[in-house]
Amino acid sequence: MSPGGVCGVTSGGGLRRLEQELVQTKLVHQSQVFKPRCNGLDRKPSSITGMRTGVTGIGVQDEASKQSNRLITRPQRLPSAEASKCAWNRYLLRKPEENTHPATTSVEAALECARKNNLDMEEIDRTMFWRPSYETTISCGFVAVDLKHHLVLSIYNKKLGIYQLPKGRTQINESFLKAAMRETIEESGVVVTPLPLLNWTRANPEDDGDATQTNGSSRQKSPPVVQACPDKQVVSDTLNNEFIGVVEYMDPQVSTPNTHKSIYYFAASFDVEAHEAGTEGKCYEEKFIPCAYSLEDTLKVLRFQADRDAVTKLVDDLRLTSIAF
Repeated sequence: MSPGGVCGVTSGGGLRRLEQELVQTKLVHQSQVFKPRCNGLDRKPSSITGMRTGVTGIGVQDEASKQSNRLITRPQRLPSAEASKCAWNRYLLRKPEENTHPATTSVEAALECARKNNLDMEEIDRTMFWRPSYETTISCGFVAVDLKHHLVLSIYNKKLGIYQLPKGRTQINESFLKAAMRETIEESGVVVTPLPLLNWTRANPEDDGDATQTNGSSRQKSPPVVQACPDKQVVSDTLNNEFIGVVEYMDPQVSTPNTHKSIYYFAASFDVEAHEAGTEGKCYEEKFIPCAYSLEDTLKVLRFQADRDAVTKLVDDLRLTSIAF
């Protein structure tokens, strides 16, 4: 042993270096061994944290070290609503008899559950139906307007001899909004921009912590609400790009019988001057003639009442958003 030290370690700088190394080892060990879970289970105290020695300063935490340990070892306290989202049931029931909820063993209890929720389960069962994917056609389109010149975009179908709104079938793994944009360009050649409106929707409002994107558009500050929906489950005070309505009918252009067709329409704007100047525009299918008529003329020429209803709904949404048209 060297004089004035233990095992070659001096009582001065060497001891301080040893203390620093032990503290660093403790923090690294805790970060590797301790892995906190969102529900706070399986916490293990660090063996280094609990160690005490006879050497002054070793095994005794200073205030900075204590704060560091708190950051590592203490799980964040969550409000009860958020905590319920983190918790999960680790065991899934494997047999119906394992479910001990009263409604599963008593007809009266099951009926009482329905009564409390003001639901007629038999009526729901009678009106609910299943349709396989190959008997379902989904199309998407736009009701597009030029806000400056008060024009509505439509197309004339030379094959069928009718005016209609631009729309078409979705592609595999394509979002509805992207399908509407692609089909509108393919059928009219007009470049459109999704138009956020105070469209009454049953889509759930965004959580504050979620991404600030709603169906392809950034969240924006909503204008004053002109008219609120009395149904509290309908969002009526938020600008959004959700579909403004759906047209539904039996698809007559397929060989599979009983095929159901749904057309989801969205709101959009376009610039007729930019299109006609050649600064905006794409090639389009030859069987269509793109048209930009006034609202009055558009409502006159559209062949189907459902298309006219879609245009009327858009005009109503413009009014609710305080946009003149």
